[in-house]
Amino acid sequence: RDRNDFHDELEKMNHEWYEQIKKQQHQEQKIQEERNSKNETHDILKQKDNSQTLKSRNYLRPDGDGDVVFERTERNESDSSSTATYANISIPPCQKCHIGFMKPNVVFFGDAVPKHRVAKGMAAVQASDGLLCIGSSLTVPSAFQFVRYAAQIGVPVAILNVGETRAETDTTLSCLLSRPPVCSITKIEAPAGPTLMACADHFEKKK
Repeated sequence: RDRNDFHDELEKMNHEWYEQIKKQQHQEQKIQEERNSKNETHDILKQKDNSQTLKSRNYLRPDGDGDVVFERTERNESDSSSTATYANISIPPCQKCHIGFMKPNVVFFGDAVPKHRVAKGMAAVQASDGLLCIGSSLTVPSAFQFVRYAAQIGVPVAILNVGETRAETDTTLSCLLSRPPVCSITKIEAPAGPTLMACADHFEKKK
């Protein structure tokens, strides 16, 4: 389904919810302007403002999605009717079955990776000269399983990441690395973006 059409239907189904958010943002902006005009100190800014019926911290996440976080104050703790929450959002149903809700064709955090995709990944590791892991702590089993498989079949592994990864701490992986076929794991402690750009520039100059 076209994403824009889905968003249009989502907004139409949740018109009152959107209006509540807009009203809330307007209230917060007004309160912030009043605070700035009074030159309040940082400590005062952190104090609770019980005159507000609803608070939120809205920001744009790194993946481009907006995130709205709600907080209840003491005044509206018992008044759920004035509080906009994610539980109040209606999701457009699937256009085919009309029962379940639609999801993009990606695996969300906590979901299981389809078996056929795992099989493709394992086949790719087996056919490769090496496995490169970029920007991942490898904490999640769905990612770490490919490193474990590479170690089992003797495929070298390189990791580009800032901070410790599961490949460096997992004892079962250490046992695999000590048995034939022997494979190596190389850890590069550096930020992914600048490092990959430097590599691209290096190879571009060699052309």
